[in-house]
Amino acid sequence: MDCKEPEDVVMFLSFSRKINLSSIFLLAALICVNPGVGANLVMQAPAGGSTCSDSIKNCKRPVKFISRDDKCYTFACEYGTVGQHNLHVSDATDVKTLLDLAK
Repeated sequence: MDCKEPEDVVMFLSFSRKINLSSIFLLAALICVNPGVGANLVMQAPAGGSTCSDSIKNCKRPVKFISRDDKCYTFACEYGTVGQHNLHVSDATDVKTLLDLAK
């Protein structure tokens, strides 16, 4: 069995620790440079602020109900396709139509 000298072990542990710290600092720097990472995972407010009156005429199947915030409903039209887009509606007729399409 090949035993390492104590100095070699200490030097290896010191080098390993520097690599780990360098990796942590690099990751932190990348996050600071590009804080938008993961922005797609956050629900965004409807375009135009608090308006919740998108037209449903361009909404095609498949449709998926996403969320409801007070009286504003969010749906994904063309869900799972390249053309997927979200609509924000509050009109009761539009909501019912989109819920029927989502079935």
